[in-house]
This record gives sequence, structure tokens and C-alpha cells, in this order.
Amino acid sequence: MRNGLIAIAALCLPLAAGCEKDDDKKSGKALGVPLVEPPVKNNLPTGFTGGAALAPGDATSVFAALKDYIYPTNGFVGPVDRLRKIDERMAELNKRAEGSERTCTGEAAKTFTPAGAMGDGSTFALQLQCQENVSAPAGESIKEAQVAFGIDADTFNLVERTASNTGGVIMVLVKEPMAGTSAETWELRYRSATDPNAGGKDGITWLHIKSSEGSVELATAGNASTEGATSCGVQMRSNKDLIYVAGSLAANGPCSDPGTYCADAKTLTAVDVAQCQAAGITTFSLTAITPAMATASLESAKALAAKTIEGYGDFNSAKE
Repeated sequence: MRNGLIAIAALCLPLAAGCEKDDDKKSGKALGVPLVEPPVKNNLPTGFTGGAALAPGDATSVFAALKDYIYPTNGFVGPVDRLRKIDERMAELNKRAEGSERTCTGEAAKTFTPAGAMGDGSTFALQLQCQENVSAPAGESIKEAQVAFGIDADTFNLVERTASNTGGVIMVLVKEPMAGTSAETWELRYRSATDPNAGGKDGITWLHIKSSEGSVELATAGNASTEGATSCGVQMRSNKDLIYVAGSLAANGPCSDPGTYCADAKTLTAVDVAQCQAAGITTFSLTAITPAMATASLESAKALAAKTIEGYGDFNSAKE
């Protein structure tokens, strides 16, 4: 489900409350938070991040379909590039924090419990300290964007919510050790039935990614197979050499029959599944998400998408 929502990287829009001048505030310090894109990008199969980009409509295998989902060729922002935009946004917050110390960074982290369960039925509570809200100027496709973050012990927590004027919402939730070598992220993409491109139906896609040094695993599904390559329900696990995929994907048409697949991580060329079995990557730690589970989670997803981030220290409050 690619609805084109993007995260706002430059926060100081004309209506943003955070565009105060820091000239007269106390000198601050860096936030010290890790980047959220590199642990995912660096551990993806080489064939996803390198080589020629797929031409639109060229996703003719399960591996090419996944690559096209992770790095879309249709001009929309994919899940990994969305993490990069979060990093850009956090870099802007860091710059302002260096200019003047922020009150919220010294406050105790408080629990953020999403309004609904994730697509696999689990919960994903975060520990947050600071938040920033941005309202876009009239005429923009983005209605509002929020980001909130916190550091609890040695873990960086972040949630970003971006809402469109057509009722769609993208939420990204991140937990990452401060060392920055691994990360766990959830992404919910919700398209309201009121969206002109929704076909009169609420649409959702869940994506769960867990990366560690040298490997990455994902589970994804949505409630409509026509909404994207991964809506049919698929799991993937990869090391630097091989990719293992289980489930069903839509490459250029309806969902395929469920199956298991193995490929070379660099070329995305299919190889015998026995190679993935020998490499020990055919067992998943993440819970599978099926289209039926995604459909059952619709009300939970709508509640999660509708809930604004509230109750955390305003990042725009600088210490005097």
C-alpha cells in the first residue's frame, strides 16, 4: 500500500512552534542518539541495496518484488528511506539541542503504549521523553507530523506519526540499542477509505523488521493483495550471503501460492532451499503476519493511526 506519505525532514515550517530563536538560550549539548537507518540498510541483502534499480513493473520474482517494496521504483518513499528521513529529522533536532539545552531531555522517560496491537497481535511499548509537533502549511499533502523520542537505560526509543489530508497515516516505531548496530522497527501504513485512491476500503500494511550485525529479518502483510507486493503475507531472513523467503507475494499480479525460496544475497538469483537450510536461516524469530491477521487487526490499526502523540516534554522548551 503505497500512499506516498513522507516524513517531514525540515521541521521549521512557517507554522511550526519549534522555530524559536536560540540566540538568548543556554548553550546545549548533543542528543547523542544513534542513527536508525544504518542498522537496517547495512544488514539488508547486498542485492537490495546495490546494483541496478528495478524498472517499474520488473518485479518478476519474489526477491525482486521484495527489493521493489524495500526500495520502490515508482517515486514513493520506501520503508528504509523513511528511516533515513527520520535520521535527517533527528539531525535537525540535534542541531537545535546543541544551540540550547532542551528541558525534556533531562526528564524521566515515560511509557508510550500504542492505542492498538501490532499486526501480529503483540504490543510494542516505548519509553519517551521529548516530542515535537509540526503542522504543515495549507495546501500541503501532509496535514501534520509528530516525532517523539527517549533514551531509557541503553535503548533509544522513537515513534513518528505522519498524517495526510486525505486521512492516511504512516507510523514508525523504533527500539535501538545506543550502540547503533542493531534495531527493531514497526511500520504501519493506513489508508482511509475516504482517500480518493482507496477504492472505498480502509487499507493497512504492517512491516516488522529486526536487524543485527550481519543479518536482518522481516515479516509483512496487508489486508488487500492488490495494494503491494508484500500484502499477501511474507517473511524474510537474510545473512550477507543468502536470502530465505517464506510465504506468498504478488509480483506482477495476484498473490502467488505460498512457498519457500532461497537466493544469492548479491545477485538475487534463486538457489536450492537446501543452501539456506544449511546456513541456518530458515527459522524465524519474528511472528508471521498473514492477510487474515492484517484484516483482523484493522480496528486496532485505525485506533493506533488515529492516536496523536501526547504527554511528553515539548522539545521546543529550552532551558533558560
